[in-house]
Amino acid sequence: MEYLAFTISAAVLFIFFNIFYLIARMRDNYSVVDIAWGGGPALVALVLFITFYFGEGVFYPAAAVLSLFILLWGGRLAGHIGARNAGKKEDFRYRAMRKNWGRRHYLHAYVKVYLFQGVLSFILILPLTLSYHFGTETLSPLGFVLLVIGAIIWFIGFYFEAVSDAELGDFKANPKNRGKIIQTGLWRYSRHPNYFGETVLWWGVFIMSLGILNVADLELWSFVGLISPLMITLLLLFVSGVPLLEKKYKDDPAYQAYAAKTSIFIPRKPRKLSSKK
Repeated sequence: MEYLAFTISAAVLFIFFNIFYLIARMRDNYSVVDIAWGGGPALVALVLFITFYFGEGVFYPAAAVLSLFILLWGGRLAGHIGARNAGKKEDFRYRAMRKNWGRRHYLHAYVKVYLFQGVLSFILILPLTLSYHFGTETLSPLGFVLLVIGAIIWFIGFYFEAVSDAELGDFKANPKNRGKIIQTGLWRYSRHPNYFGETVLWWGVFIMSLGILNVADLELWSFVGLISPLMITLLLLFVSGVPLLEKKYKDDPAYQAYAAKTSIFIPRKPRKLSSKK
């Protein structure tokens, strides 16, 4: 099949998000889709590697590395969100959506949340899909350099996301911190270090994907995967990530004091606030 990698990605994500929608309906909790955000791409990465390595009998080095990294990212994220949400009520975002949608919320949720996130996931993993579609069993010197650079960037992003998630989890687990705002660790330098980390690691994935594509000849296909990191950057910065949380805490004095000295996204040293007597 000429477009095997694209077909597999689309089919796996469609089935996966439909299964999660059924789970959400049975639990009457649309929040489970947050687990699918990491789980879907991770499953695609695994299925693509198995299909091409065991089914087609080919090994694409850069694509295999991408599969491993996306599997690590998605597995950790899905596990983290699953553990965090276990036994809890539906997240405030989905409660608000349910209220706005009224009696036909189940149909709106299926199309606007589950199918839509499936489409976003397909776009997100385009660098991986393209790497298998245009796979080669050897890497050029330039390709190897891009693979290494991308991997370093990915590790930086993964560190920020994983460590900040762990710090926040430990902070919330301490009853003494109830009602307080975390301002330690990576959260001292950014109000959203986990979102910053996720954005950075997907830029790393894109750069790694260039290692297997014909970037030296500036082929158009080499840069189609650029849609992936651009999309996640725009989503987290302007749509579903940072804006929602900033809006949630807009009337919280403690958070606003924290925001006055702390970068909203890119980590940097906290600002010193001038005190007025």
